[in-house]
Amino acid sequence: MRSDPPPADQPQRKTSVSPAKPSGSHQTKEPTMSLFANVSERFARYQEARRTIRELSRLSDRDLHDLGITRASIPSLARTGRRG
Repeated sequence: MRSDPPPADQPQRKTSVSPAKPSGSHQTKEPTMSLFANVSERFARYQEARRTIRELSRLSDRDLHDLGITRASIPSLARTGRRG
């Protein structure tokens, strides 16, 4: 089965194959933005925890006792927002 070339009076059709685009290439901005949002959110939580630790550490032992907080539990309390 051989195909004959087209007659000389008819133009030849050119077939071109475009390179395949990687799947999901149109979504590259979204994961980057979610990564940035994740890092930004974690940094904001870290700053809030450090601020809470700093403020609670300035209180006297008596003030902490009145609040039901031990000095040793300040970091855990600042990270989780829960006692215990």
